[in-house]
Amino acid sequence: VEAATVLPPPGAKKSGPPTSLLDVLGGPCRTIAGSRLVEAWLRQPSRDKSILEKRHKAVEALRDAQDGREALRSALGTTKGARIPDVSKLCAKLRQGKATLVDLHRLHVVAQKVVPEVLAAAEAIDTDTIKDIVPPLAKASRDLRVFCDMARATLDLDYLPEVL
Repeated sequence: VEAATVLPPPGAKKSGPPTSLLDVLGGPCRTIAGSRLVEAWLRQPSRDKSILEKRHKAVEALRDAQDGREALRSALGTTKGARIPDVSKLCAKLRQGKATLVDLHRLHVVAQKVVPEVLAAAEAIDTDTIKDIVPPLAKASRDLRVFCDMARATLDLDYLPEVL
C-alpha cells in the first residue's frame, strides 16, 4: 500500500491531474470558502466523534438527495460558470476601509441572489442534517436585507458590471 498524498507538494501547479487528496476533494468545490474549508479539515482533522458523524450524515444526505444537491450546486455556481466571489476577502476589505464600489456590488449580488437560492435549496432537502443549517442561514438572509437596501440606495446598479 502506498502512502496517500494529502496535500500537494509546495509549488505544485493547480492545473493538470489531481496529485493529492486535497485536489480530489477540494477541486470540485463551488466556492473559495468551500475549498478553504476542505483544506482546513485535511490539515487539521477533527478528533471529535460527534463532529465527524455530523459531517458524514451531511455527505450521505446530499448523496441521497440528488435534486437538492443539484439545486445547491446550481445556487453556488452560476449560469455563466463564474464562481462566487471570495466573501471573506471582500468582508476583510470592507473592515479595512479598502473596499471599492465593485466589491460592494459583488457582496450585494451574493446577498441578493445567492443566499436566498442556497436557503431555498437547503429548505427543499428533506433531512434533519441539512435542516440544521436552515435557521442560521435564514437569519443571515434577513440580516443581509439591510445591506441590500443600503447597496441599492448607494450604488448605481445599472452602471456597475454584471459580476455573477
